[in-house]
Amino acid sequence: VMITQMESHPSEGTRQASLYLKFTASIWVFTVIITYHIIPFTKALEDSSSDSLLPSVVWLFVFEILVNPLIQILDPIGNIQRHVLAPRSQQNNNNNQLLSYFQGTCYDLSERYTNMTNIFFLACYYAIIFPGGFLFAAMSFAVHYWTDKLCLLRIWQQAPESQSQITDLSRNWFFPIA
Repeated sequence: VMITQMESHPSEGTRQASLYLKFTASIWVFTVIITYHIIPFTKALEDSSSDSLLPSVVWLFVFEILVNPLIQILDPIGNIQRHVLAPRSQQNNNNNQLLSYFQGTCYDLSERYTNMTNIFFLACYYAIIFPGGFLFAAMSFAVHYWTDKLCLLRIWQQAPESQSQITDLSRNWFFPIA
């Protein structure tokens, strides 16, 4: 994120596309590639061992289905702003500071695209050894859809207008790779 802030972007769409590229590359490496390489090859298909690949992949999907949406819905930053910082703000100060605590949580469209791309890549990458990953991915997409819908309508603030750069980048580069 700090690198993107130092870059010059002519529009919000190109900034979001740059964030999407960086987020997706790092998330793919951390969740899929490193998980694959830290498990010894001889233990890749064992079901009984807790340090084998299949339970690790299942836990990645469970994390995507439960933990990420739960953190989104609980909105810890927004709740701290509304229930801790706003009541304790100085009443003598500018009223805009008080109102800023109730604006809603900022979100990046690039982060939402990254989560969806990560789930799809995770399911496709491990499809040969874990075909049930597609079922987990479908459940994850459904949970993310309803969570994002709730957050868009109730929790998050309105995002700046952006063009179709993220969609083009995702459709033309990331989904063919996955």
